[in-house]
Amino acid sequence: MEQGEKKKELVEKFKQEYELRKKKIHDISIVLFCIAIGLAITAVVVGAGGGGLYTGFHIGSFLGALFAGMGAGAAFMIGICIYASGKADTLVPYIKKRLRQVELSNTDNLMRAVDDEEETGDAEKPGSKSSEKVIIKEIVKVRCPYCRALVDVSEPICTECGGTL
Repeated sequence: MEQGEKKKELVEKFKQEYELRKKKIHDISIVLFCIAIGLAITAVVVGAGGGGLYTGFHIGSFLGALFAGMGAGAAFMIGICIYASGKADTLVPYIKKRLRQVELSNTDNLMRAVDDEEETGDAEKPGSKSSEKVIIKEIVKVRCPYCRALVDVSEPICTECGGTL
């Protein structure tokens, strides 16, 4: 029962951590939208010549408006991307990832996971079916006792490992 309660506490902690992270992402996207609006207003003011409609065309004001407009577009697109990623429903994968990190942070659990990987290795895993497909073109082939490769009967040594047949 104690482990179940501990896991519930961890899940609640991760939910709070996730909500805080989501709020930060939302705040950052709002700041980027404000920057985009400010740059767009700057582009309009600089593009209009800064002094009114009768000041004439200047390449400096055009380039300033162009760069401000590009900055506004970039800030707006980054803001949309961050806002969309903050809106994505990723609570369950986030909690699973954090629980896995906590479980593997304990050295005993990590060593158990590594030992399990080493024990199974290339051997069969429980519940999996193994099948071996061998296509034989000649019927006179035998398996090497060392590497289990198919070798012609007429050859004195294995072509794969060099063992005697």
